[in-house]
Amino acid sequence: MFKKCLIISACLLGVACAEAVETAQVTVRDISDGLNIVVESSLGGATIPVRVQLSYIALTETIEMVDEQHPSPSASLLRHYLHAGSTISLYEPSDEFPVDAFGRIRGLVRYDTKAQAGAGEKRLCLQEELIRAGWAIYRKEENDLPESVAANFKKIEAEARSAHRGAWAEKLETEKP
Repeated sequence: MFKKCLIISACLLGVACAEAVETAQVTVRDISDGLNIVVESSLGGATIPVRVQLSYIALTETIEMVDEQHPSPSASLLRHYLHAGSTISLYEPSDEFPVDAFGRIRGLVRYDTKAQAGAGEKRLCLQEELIRAGWAIYRKEENDLPESVAANFKKIEAEARSAHRGAWAEKLETEKP
């Protein structure tokens, strides 16, 4: 029953059945951590929270790096790009959004920089930004990305490694003394 409600919520977000699906713009309610956000959806006139997990990446930060004095670098980066009230869309290259064992809808998270920066509009992918900053790596999944997108993620990851960004830095700013 719970999974059916999530699938109904996904449909309300604007999911269409095709070779690729993308939601309408949805509002960010909260950023839980570097991989999970909560968005708002409507169900029968009521606003409900829908949990979303960024797919196709694995974070490079370790548990030992994060505590009260050293916040999660990946979550900090997401908060740099998004805040409560920001709008995003979810994209999945297959014909439907997967839902994980914890009830989270999984997909690529896209946002427009126009609303955040006021400059010329550019659509960005949060997964790509996490990889570029060195706080995530590309992770192949069952329904994988088109080869051109996967190759781009791998290229950006290699650039982050060679530039020593994020987890690839020689001394991390988030390292505990």
